[in-house]
Amino acid sequence: FEARYNHRAITLLSDGSVLIAGGQSDSTTSLSSSYRYFPVSNELLEQWPLHMARTFHSLTGMDKGNNLAVAIGGKDATEVLKTVEVFSIEPQQPGCNDSGNTMTRPSATKGCWINLPAASLAAGVWGHGGPAVNQNKEVVVVGGYTSLDTTGPSGDLWLLESLTQPLRSVGQLSTPRGQSMVVSVNDGSDPSEGSGDFILVAGGEVNQVGQQVVERLVR
Repeated sequence: FEARYNHRAITLLSDGSVLIAGGQSDSTTSLSSSYRYFPVSNELLEQWPLHMARTFHSLTGMDKGNNLAVAIGGKDATEVLKTVEVFSIEPQQPGCNDSGNTMTRPSATKGCWINLPAASLAAGVWGHGGPAVNQNKEVVVVGGYTSLDTTGPSGDLWLLESLTQPLRSVGQLSTPRGQSMVVSVNDGSDPSEGSGDFILVAGGEVNQVGQQVVERLVR
């Protein structure tokens, strides 16, 4: 396991394994490596790396067949990223690029990241939220920063509906900010209908100042 911080980790919906991706090893070095922890066998297995090293990105589990998760945005030492990558274990996937020379197909225990140039953001963002909505088939990008530091907060809301189309603008936060607590919630209504789903956004940071604001986002 490669030492890191400011990485992201989620439990995958399909098999309960934990996906760990990206982060940084020091103040100037972002990472592309990723791992999965399998609790039944107590194994931590290296996966194919991200196409772009990134930290402060969002990592969201999805329910799209063998496409299990999506990484959006983030940054490295010199650039705020707008790219989107999907983590796939689809056996028919054309291939994963390992160190630029070996092509192989993903498997149930070793997935790969597929770059999605058609599904990129209009502009780079980091420190945003990325909750899943619509029964884990869509992802909302919430706030974040468009500058390399925290002086450029964003209030933008973007919706990832398709892996083959750009994210769609769906609104604005009342207060632009990043590093918020962002979570999908259901108010007790039938989740299959989606009528009670909303996103809760609490707190955040603008230029190293905490924000005292809580808002509920509904579709």
